[in-house]
Amino acid sequence: MYIYDMNVSLKLDNSHSGDEKPLFIGLRMKKTNGKYSESSISTEIRLLSRHFKNNGISKSTPNYTSKNKIINSMIEDIYLIIGEIRENGLEPNPSLVKRIYLEKKDTKKIITPTYKGFWSGFEEFQNSKKHNSRGYTKTILTLKNHLTGFQTFTKKSVTYEYLVSKTLLFQSNFHDYLWTEKGLSNGYINKLLDNLSNFLYWSQQLGYIQRKPRFNKLPIVDRDEKIYLKTDEVYKLYSSHKWDYQTI
Repeated sequence: MYIYDMNVSLKLDNSHSGDEKPLFIGLRMKKTNGKYSESSISTEIRLLSRHFKNNGISKSTPNYTSKNKIINSMIEDIYLIIGEIRENGLEPNPSLVKRIYLEKKDTKKIITPTYKGFWSGFEEFQNSKKHNSRGYTKTILTLKNHLTGFQTFTKKSVTYEYLVSKTLLFQSNFHDYLWTEKGLSNGYINKLLDNLSNFLYWSQQLGYIQRKPRFNKLPIVDRDEKIYLKTDEVYKLYSSHKWDYQTI
């Protein structure tokens, strides 16, 4: 027999090798005989030990918002499952809750997007295009370099959430960086945004984002090209008698 109180908490598995450790949601319940029943569910998130504080992830964790959203969603689903088990007249226990959660997860995979970080997605995109022409693969690398430069300069992470949810803000900041810091023309910036749009469309097709943001193209101004003559060319024109006419 089990009592109803089940402890749901985060656990970092420090037994694994490597700097980043897998993060689990632990389920623990005390039985009426005084012993405990335990189980755990993988969040598929890995963290450095310093980013796991007070049984939670710190805000300094890379992609904190996305990771925290995943964890909160999982915990919410777990509590819903516990409630459903009780409504069906049964007593929830860690093993049963885990089994039902994994069954629901397999069903959910069919109808919901797969989580993928921006840079992980970009690496996949870049690898998928490595057999294209050298010129095209170079444009992808150029886009990547400008995005990483922008990220370093602004000290703001480039994420799917930033581009999709705050499109106008991202485009304004990205434009400003490319204009003032890199000195690029509107036409060149438009080409970078075209390549970025291609990547985001690819991400949408794979379910990494639910919608592709739309970027506003910058106006291109045509300028007359100024032609300058060299000193020797000016002297040659001055010394020429081709256009001399005799006066009457």
